Amino acid sequence: MNMFSRVGSLLFKLDRILASSGLAFSGSEGVLLSFLFHGLFDDLEDSVAGPQQGFTVEMFESFVEYFHRHSYTFVSPNEIAHGLDSKGKYVLVTFDDGYYSNAKALPVLERHGIPAALFVSTDHVLQGKAFWWDVVERESLKRRMSQRQVNQVYESLKRLRTPDAEAFVQAEFGPRALRPLGDRDRPFTLPELRDIAKHPLISLGNHTSNHDILTNYSATEIRAQIETAQEIISSIIGKAPDFIAYPNGEISDVILEAARSAGMQFGLSVNPGRNRLPIEPGSLEAMKLKRFALTGDSAIEPQCHVSRSLFSLYRATRSVKRSVEARFSPQPA
Repeated sequence: MNMFSRVGSLLFKLDRILASSGLAFSGSEGVLLSFLFHGLFDDLEDSVAGPQQGFTVEMFESFVEYFHRHSYTFVSPNEIAHGLDSKGKYVLVTFDDGYYSNAKALPVLERHGIPAALFVSTDHVLQGKAFWWDVVERESLKRRMSQRQVNQVYESLKRLRTPDAEAFVQAEFGPRALRPLGDRDRPFTLPELRDIAKHPLISLGNHTSNHDILTNYSATEIRAQIETAQEIISSIIGKAPDFIAYPNGEISDVILEAARSAGMQFGLSVNPGRNRLPIEPGSLEAMKLKRFALTGDSAIEPQCHVSRSLFSLYRATRSVKRSVEARFSPQPA
């Protein structure tokens, strides 16, 4: 565990104490809370840690039940686009990347009558390839690499364009490394994605064509990757989505301009925090909506509890960290 992880863990514990006091919930009305999930698993033994959060179906249902108990309304992207009551309390459920295991959420969604949005990397669906970070995770376990070593590989590959990151894992772990091992790490096939997109509780959103961390690309390339994904998703659902989830949460002025020019009115980051209502489509706030990412290695209810809190030491520290990283990261021409 690196220094920031240790500090983050301590701050999260302090946030739990603050949230438990009940004093931090003032002004909970007029808020949209958005939550980010990746893969979804039957049990902890089947789950993948690291990038996929290690979240089980049972944990997901606990999350849903928590917010139902506290009188939050679950909403779809379409409902957000049409405007929410500025005095309401809302939750948006999102799944990033396009893992087939997201289908495990359907029984929970149906049981509680709540919508969810799937943000899909279209090249992974069309080509049936695994995500490079899952390859790193499984191969590092085989090699008994330390978590510090794994984190170093993750961070170095995030600075590369997706084809270069994939070329690295194939060179390092073998030419067949990008073949999924099974349902827990594979993306939807195109027929499967078409099928689930017909479900009345499911919306599809843009996650670029190749899970491209857009700050690694030029303005022309950014537009192409967003627009290519728009075309594929439009061919599936009959219209172009107006929501995008930025891969790795990376945002810049160039990325915002490209997203808006492709028809986006809302964008989702990975910065944790509450979104105040009303949200004007296409506004800076709408294009940089905050999201919480719950993890399976900690009790679900306290994490949900902290997400409702008005103030968070952890969120404030993370925001500063990302701002510093963005300022000193090299930008492509």
